[in-house]
Amino acid sequence: MLDLNGSKPLFRKRSSFNPYRIFFWLTLILVVMFVLRGFATGAVKPYSLVAPTPTRTMDSYSMEAETQFAAGNLDKAILSYQEAVKLDPNNAMLWAELARIQTYSSTQTTTAEDQRARLEAALISINKALELAPDDSTVHAIRAFGLDWYAP
Repeated sequence: MLDLNGSKPLFRKRSSFNPYRIFFWLTLILVVMFVLRGFATGAVKPYSLVAPTPTRTMDSYSMEAETQFAAGNLDKAILSYQEAVKLDPNNAMLWAELARIQTYSSTQTTTAEDQRARLEAALISINKALELAPDDSTVHAIRAFGLDWYAP
């Protein structure tokens, strides 16, 4: 081709061999392959996955238990307090409230053995609360309440 006006040709051939560019693209391809392989095998988790830890707090379970107790669902209230106690086993008031509701729920059982077992569970709970807070008057009051109902 003949250059008549001294300008550079529009369609010139560029040298396409740049070792840094080739190294960059090969590295990027390898990284993408390893990430896709990690997703397929489960070694790499997607960023937006929900954490496998429980998200409910002790206060949430405690409020649910109070609501269930107010609604008259004593068994569900007991389960909620038991979940709250699992999250915070050193909270004496949770143990005391659990014992109080277990004592109340003993009247809803059908047999004397079930009633006795429920009251014994309440005494175990209140004794745990007493270990945690030996000077708390509420704990002592609930313990007296449980012992009164446990007495023949």
